[in-house]
Amino acid sequence: MEESLKELGIKSDFVHIGDETRVNLKLVEGNGIVTELNEPGPIVTEEEQKRLTEKLISYAGADTLFVFAGSIPRGIEKDIYLKLIPLVKEKGARVFLDADGELFARGLEGRPDYIKPNRKELEEYFKKDYRVTEEELLDMGRELLQKGSSLVAVSLGQMGALFLTRENAFKCPGIKVKAHSTVGAGDAMVAALVYSLAGKEELRESVKLAMAVSVGAVTTRGTKPPGRELIEELKQKTEIIDLDEGV
Repeated sequence: MEESLKELGIKSDFVHIGDETRVNLKLVEGNGIVTELNEPGPIVTEEEQKRLTEKLISYAGADTLFVFAGSIPRGIEKDIYLKLIPLVKEKGARVFLDADGELFARGLEGRPDYIKPNRKELEEYFKKDYRVTEEELLDMGRELLQKGSSLVAVSLGQMGALFLTRENAFKCPGIKVKAHSTVGAGDAMVAALVYSLAGKEELRESVKLAMAVSVGAVTTRGTKPPGRELIEELKQKTEIIDLDEGV
């Protein structure tokens, strides 16, 4: 990974650990069904976690945007994001949180600036045992805004996404494409949003890029990213529907 990033001209600064990182295997059938075989992963020691924390703090500043995302390896407590978010925000950094379950719930207590839950994660967080309506999703998003986030992006899979700020609420219907793999579509949306937010892009442009990159990701096989030409094409196809004037 370090070699690949170097070839792309992207700086990396990993904390190396004693155990091997996990291998995740995705089996994609012709009909689009994906079966995931995820290994348990390494055990991270207290010392390794301390080194990571110190490194993160050393990078924190007014011009940095951190992404805390995904599951955690063994040896790490479920409140890790709650611990880390305030530490970097104290130095003026912004934080994007993309997690689920207890990691998401506890992480929210750290008041991240941006979050991207999906429908299932919101239903779980708000303890709903049924498929919630779009209006309920909007209400949930507004409640999360009141907890401190300035942007809530709700991914809805092939149905598109909702984007809420304190001033605006947008709905972007799904874009029909030939899907090869949905793996990484949510991560691609986060990456596009972070890229736009770091560059202080206008919200509508950020939303268009997020939709285009996320939809483009499902058209490729495996973890291959979509090309720039396809992304620009999908941006033109992205429809943004104003739902209200925000909260």
